[in-house]
Parts: sequence; C-alpha cells; structure tokens
Amino acid sequence: MTSRHGPKYTDIYHVRRNIMLAQKELIKLAKKYHVATNDLSKAELIRKLQLSEGNFDCYARAAKGVCDQPACLWREDCLHESAECV
Repeated sequence: MTSRHGPKYTDIYHVRRNIMLAQKELIKLAKKYHVATNDLSKAELIRKLQLSEGNFDCYARAAKGVCDQPACLWREDCLHESAECV
C-alpha cells in the first residue's frame, strides 16, 4: 500500500523486501511491536525486531556474504550492510 507520503506499513510482513528501511520507519515498526528503541543504531534496532519476531538477531552479521535465511524480511539490506562492515 502506498499513500502520497510514501509506503504505509500495516504489518511488518507486508513490507517489500527490496525497500531499505529508513530509521524513522524502523522506529514506527518498533513502536508498533513494542520494541524499545533507546537511541539504538539501525542494526541494533533491526536485531531487536528480529528477536521480537522469534528469529535470530543476525542482521548485518553475514560472514563473507553468506546468509542461510532466504525468507528473512531484512535479508537484502542485511547483506548490503554486512558487505560494508568488511
């Protein structure tokens, strides 16, 4: 869904995988899922969201670009972030 102000996120699982989420959007998702933000970095915030979903908190930790979570919502952005950290 989109509005004239950009994407409207009605559920975390409906966010398209190819969208690299901005910090403001992540904070909105965190509030929706009752995840404390407390001045966390983008990677730390996504890891908390991953844990709240019952997943591994592995965002931006893909060693050598290898990720065994093909269905992960954060995968594309994660692999990009992991490559930048090397």
